[in-house]
Amino acid sequence: DITLLIKPQWTIIDATRTMMSGGPQGPSKELKTPNMIIFSKDQVAADAYAAQTLFPPSAYNKVKYIQKAADMGIGVADISKMDIIEVAL
Repeated sequence: DITLLIKPQWTIIDATRTMMSGGPQGPSKELKTPNMIIFSKDQVAADAYAAQTLFPPSAYNKVKYIQKAADMGIGVADISKMDIIEVAL
C-alpha cells in the first residue's frame, strides 16, 4: 500500500541464485540458479516477470498479490504488455 504514496524509481530483483523453499533465511533444499538480475521502473512488472520465469504456472497462480497490485493501478502484471529486453553478459 505504501507504493500508492511513494513510487520507487527502480525495482531490482537479484535472481542470480534463488531459494525455492525455506526462504528467506534458509536453509533451502531446492536452489535455482537462473543467473538473472531484473531491473524495472514498474515494481509489479518486475515481480510478475520474476514469478512467471521462476515458478511453474500452477505456483504462479498462487501469487495473488501481483494481480491485486495491478488491479490497484500500481503496475502491469501481464507479461504480454511488457517491453522486455534481455541482455546476456
